[in-house]
Amino acid sequence: MATLVSDIITDAFRESNLVAISATPTDLEIAEALRILNRLVALTYHTDAGEKFTDFPIGSDNIVRPSGWPYYENQPTNDWFAPLNSRLMLNVDSPQNIYLSPLPQDGSVFSYIDVANNIDTNPITFYGNGRLIEGATSVVKNTAGDTAIYFYRADTGNWSKLSPLLINDDFPFPPDFDDVFIIGLAIRLNPRNDISLAPESMAAYKKALSAFTARYTQIIQHGSELGLIITPGVRRFRGFWNYQTADSTFLGGNPFGPSGWA
Repeated sequence: MATLVSDIITDAFRESNLVAISATPTDLEIAEALRILNRLVALTYHTDAGEKFTDFPIGSDNIVRPSGWPYYENQPTNDWFAPLNSRLMLNVDSPQNIYLSPLPQDGSVFSYIDVANNIDTNPITFYGNGRLIEGATSVVKNTAGDTAIYFYRADTGNWSKLSPLLINDDFPFPPDFDDVFIIGLAIRLNPRNDISLAPESMAAYKKALSAFTARYTQIIQHGSELGLIITPGVRRFRGFWNYQTADSTFLGGNPFGPSGWA
């Protein structure tokens, strides 16, 4: 059973006895703690879980320089899926179906940004592609200017929404690691209340953080050199879309193809 964000915050106040066991933080205290918690989660998926995002453009709306850029197919095809740990920069001019990786690693992340501010008229449908996303096989995003970050949990087979977290949301990480965020949040709240964290709490935090990092350490994906991806005869930069096809001219030794670079 998932832990609520509100429970993480209440337990963080309880960690150093900032509130009594039968009391709850005030609305102002909750609002402050929620801001800090969202920052802690944002820091976590770049360091202790997931990897650095790689920007990945989809669509060419509003891209005017240089002429004809991007030179690869800039709309998803039937043989394409979103790379892991990518930030999808949406500049679409039509509705799109985006399929997530069929083999995500535990702790993988992805995000999207509606750069063109137009998915209200060009909705984006994300498919779990053998996994769930927000507990369903697919979700539709149609709020102009929308952005979100997702985290893959192998124990649930689900892409959970990480950001922004709201007070009544389910916390996206397994309950096994609640102490990472409860005590981490307490560490940030305590100085604002002129209180120090107890050594016992710090010991529990280090143990929980070590287990969390061990669970979500990933095989880091490294980009290949362009000379290996865009070999002669690999038409229109298909390697950029996780799809590579060498045509017969390349296999036959002709580096240029029948009509030059294509």
